[in-house]
Amino acid sequence: MSTRTSLARRMGKVLAVGGVVAGALLATAPAQAAEATVPCSDGWICLYEHRDGRGASIAFHERSAGSDDLSKIPCPECQGGGTWDDRMSSYVNKTSRTWWAYDTAHGIGERHNLNPVDIVVNLGSRDEDQVSAIYPWG
Repeated sequence: MSTRTSLARRMGKVLAVGGVVAGALLATAPAQAAEATVPCSDGWICLYEHRDGRGASIAFHERSAGSDDLSKIPCPECQGGGTWDDRMSSYVNKTSRTWWAYDTAHGIGERHNLNPVDIVVNLGSRDEDQVSAIYPWG
């Protein structure tokens, strides 16, 4: 076997293996990109069931009054079904207003400011799954 033929065979094997690896990387890239996407339009505040903008979501327009009792809003897409009460773990606030999130319905209890921001904000571990009401401020 000549050096030229041996080199060609080795290169063919490298290209074949490289093609398989590249194909695997390309096949997984769209799924990773889809998981990282946070669909929230300008003028809306979006609440997410899980950290990093994942899981079920609900959105309120900046001109809405929010909700004084999230237990009245069904969430069939949420893990285990139920309502939006005590479900929120992250948010994106693409409005021009600060929103107040309360750990008890009707604006009672501890309040958290959800300031305008274009990126996903995770609630602290103590505050995850504790929001029961949300209102715009101002």
